[in-house]
Amino acid sequence: MLIDFLKSQTKSLANLILRGASLLLKFVFVVFIGKYSIDESNLGIYGIFNSSIGYTIYIVGFEYYVYVSRKITQEKTEIEYYLKHQLVFYSLTYLLLLPLIIFILFGFNFIEYSYILLFCVVLIAEHLGQEVFRLLSVLKKPLKANFVLLIRCLWIVLSIVHYLSFKEISIRTYFLFWSLSSLFGLLIGILLMKKYVDFKKLLYVNVNFYEIKKGVKVSLFFFISSLSIQTILLSGRFFLDFHYNKQIVGVYTFYSNIINLIEVVIYNLVIMIIFPYMLESAYSNKEKFKKIATNFRKKAYLLTFISSIIIALIMPLLLLFLDKSLATERLWGFYILLIGSLMYNFSLVHHYILYAFNKDKYILKAALFSVLVNLILNYFLVKEYELYGICISYFFSMLIILLCKGWFKKKTYVYENIDN
Repeated sequence: MLIDFLKSQTKSLANLILRGASLLLKFVFVVFIGKYSIDESNLGIYGIFNSSIGYTIYIVGFEYYVYVSRKITQEKTEIEYYLKHQLVFYSLTYLLLLPLIIFILFGFNFIEYSYILLFCVVLIAEHLGQEVFRLLSVLKKPLKANFVLLIRCLWIVLSIVHYLSFKEISIRTYFLFWSLSSLFGLLIGILLMKKYVDFKKLLYVNVNFYEIKKGVKVSLFFFISSLSIQTILLSGRFFLDFHYNKQIVGVYTFYSNIINLIEVVIYNLVIMIIFPYMLESAYSNKEKFKKIATNFRKKAYLLTFISSIIIALIMPLLLLFLDKSLATERLWGFYILLIGSLMYNFSLVHHYILYAFNKDKYILKAALFSVLVNLILNYFLVKEYELYGICISYFFSMLIILLCKGWFKKKTYVYENIDN
């Protein structure tokens, strides 16, 4: 018993260290660019590039992994069958959608043409690397998943070493490091998956387009929902870029990256560890699900609250260290974003309970309502109130998501399963 306990604690600690290292690297990079970049537009360029990668992954990925995860976890079916259909589906979405996305991003000069090759390489490597991460998580291998993620973040170390060697900020070079690091992380991930996936068997799986159609139908709710959330996160940068400049976008990007750390902490220390068990027991063992979900809720709320307090206290000191007047002058905007983020992370408890019980339409309704409010508020507030307009829009959008998902959870039978 003691040996088993020590083993479990050692794995938890190792998982925390790996994920903590990835988090720290992302945080350090934002601080590094903010502190040492003479051209304050560099953070804005990085913000637009990074957000565009994330948004495009949602579009071409279509949240198809949701369908695959449910099939593998709840029905205990062969991984190779669904993985083959997932890869075929992604091939089709890249072929059909990527040219249009590139035309919009580069044709309207949101990103310079000179970054187009790096954008494509980072996009594909990050997307497939993310799918490897998700699959390892579903298979209850968080340690390996976080190891792959850490490898994908090594470009940040290379970027800082480059600066220390040449004493100059080079965003293009950093994006090159990012592409190489993502490709290497993808390769490591594939090697780690060989233990759980028979890749040779993929060649002999016959493609059933009706199966893909079923997957698309299930994933559609989550795709629109996730796209709505990403629109809330991304639209602010484009509104600011349209009305103001890359310097203001850089401030918002800096704030957003700091705020995003809370969600990353919750996801990696709570969701990715506990949720596979929630998903597995949702329909097979209601009492077990209730117990797991209660633990899930307590840990998510506690970590969200603690993380928010720590960030709120550290932020003024961080800005003092960075000595960036633009960000310091708009500090109240950051705190508005922080409260909005607190509400969003609280809403994840309702979100994953609804997800586990296939209440996808409620997740979609909440997301659509919130993004509609966000875009309307952005349109009217940004031109007049600059960064504060974006922060206020974000705050009300997250408040709507929290209230809607909480109400939808109570509206369904899921509420009785969890809270009684």
